[in-house]
Amino acid sequence: MFKLRLASVGISAALLSFIASPASAQILAPSATILWNAPDDKAAAAPSAPAAPVGVSIASNLVLTNDATSQSCNVPATSFLQTCDCSSNWCFKVVPYGWLPSIRGSATSGDVTAPVVVTIGELWNIFTHDLNFGVMGQFEASNGSVGMIFNANFLDVMPGRQVDNLNIKSGIAITLYDFAATYELKCVPQILSLPCGSRFEVLAGARYIAFTTDFTATDPTGASFNRSGTLDWVDPFLGARVRIPFCKSLTGQLRGDMGGFSIGDASSHFTWNVEATLEHQCSERCSVFAGYRWLSFDHGNGGDSSKVGLDLTFSGPMVGLSLKF
Repeated sequence: MFKLRLASVGISAALLSFIASPASAQILAPSATILWNAPDDKAAAAPSAPAAPVGVSIASNLVLTNDATSQSCNVPATSFLQTCDCSSNWCFKVVPYGWLPSIRGSATSGDVTAPVVVTIGELWNIFTHDLNFGVMGQFEASNGSVGMIFNANFLDVMPGRQVDNLNIKSGIAITLYDFAATYELKCVPQILSLPCGSRFEVLAGARYIAFTTDFTATDPTGASFNRSGTLDWVDPFLGARVRIPFCKSLTGQLRGDMGGFSIGDASSHFTWNVEATLEHQCSERCSVFAGYRWLSFDHGNGGDSSKVGLDLTFSGPMVGLSLKF
């Protein structure tokens, strides 16, 4: 509707300007700039024309460029990168959040493979009864088209059970850290016909994953058995992220990356990560969001029977708070 009104104003202004005077007039058309100029030899001899009507003046000052890297729109800023003036200054974003995933897959030790199934309800029960410490959050920084993302998940739980007169405690610490450099491709939103205010970035980085276990069994006489170990590795990855404003206060975000590719002896055969969120902007500097995240990796033991291989998928809802500076 806005484009149709704008085209109508531009055409009307051009006709009024043409009738009023042969002087130069510049008006807006839906997809190009139309220029009409009187010949130079006649322009000098032409008598002074009366002032153009207000509508003509307004239309003659409207210009639309068909440039893939330049957009003109009246969509309010919904991204923290748009809220801040990031053209020449650093902008920062702190995002504390909670993620409650189910865990499904398998664990392999030597020639033995066992299924791994932990539901969201079971994980919630562990969090509420056996959690020693946990932190989840993300930090972002951006300056113009370049930026960085650091995401951290750390959980330390120690569930205890009584099995056949044995007091069993198994401490488990899960660490997920990922760091990515970002670069905005400003032409992509227009190529894909995304709404004004959209932002598309490519990502390149690495994810550190570690599982630390500490198993202790104690019998009624006080004798105990202890076993502990750590399995960790680093997965390089490539990906992209897109933010699309739906209205003044609502923005959708989709991030995806994949990596591993058996680069080096320690990395996964393959890993992928997808995050889909919907963000509501409460104020210029604060917003809340909810969404869903999937993280999967296939990390074999490389044929070494002394090592453990994991093929796991984490998937579950996430909610959080976003603070911009």
